[in-house]
Amino acid sequence: MIVVNGTLTRRSLLGTALTTSVLVGCTSGPPDGWQDVTVGHWKLLLPSTFVEASGAVSPWDKRFVDAAGTAIQVAGRFSDDTGSFAALARLDLPATLSLTGYTPDQTDTVNVDSAYDAVRRTYTFTDAGKTMRGAWLVASQWPYPSTAALSFSGAGLSDALVEQVRSRAKFITFKDGAK
Repeated sequence: MIVVNGTLTRRSLLGTALTTSVLVGCTSGPPDGWQDVTVGHWKLLLPSTFVEASGAVSPWDKRFVDAAGTAIQVAGRFSDDTGSFAALARLDLPATLSLTGYTPDQTDTVNVDSAYDAVRRTYTFTDAGKTMRGAWLVASQWPYPSTAALSFSGAGLSDALVEQVRSRAKFITFKDGAK
């Protein structure tokens, strides 16, 4: 601190204010309204409105739902494919056979932090006569082939939710397939 004639100077007060704001801004944990979820390759930030629920069936390790019934399922280790498009085919074929009215909409190459490559596919299907929206996000690592996948679904699923989760996701790489 700089004191002149027993008074703190403006420079000293500004330095104290900046130091305090930096220290207050240094918090651990997720931002307000978000929760940390780590499963296999995925390190995710999911909206805190999603709660873990039962009902995850292989290949999905965890399932999260919100009050509106939108679901996010997480496969931390999905396959040993050499890229995300090959792994996407493992989701697409069963969906063609098991989801009524399954119709792929758009498939895009996207970026996932630390992943070798990643792909997002949006689609629609029918459940009990109601049109539902879905999206998959698949990411991979190289040179030790391994993939991870996310599944989003619900009548009210928004592209914004999928993008928010994707933009905050990190892919954790494992050597030689080790976890």
